Amino acid sequence: MPESWLMGLSFMGGALGDIIAMRLFNHKIRDWYFVWGLPVFVVLQTVLFLYLHAGGLF
Repeated sequence: MPESWLMGLSFMGGALGDIIAMRLFNHKIRDWYFVWGLPVFVVLQTVLFLYLHAGGLF
């Protein structure tokens, strides 16, 4: 699977699962864009969820 697909799926909501799988299987743990990008995606997804939840949309 290309790395662009992994990052795209992470961006669309799978970042937390990707972090868990990355640590569990020791895969992609040296690529800076996975090490730093996935936690940023988790923060963005959390903020978006809280924003939508506060607005009564979710």
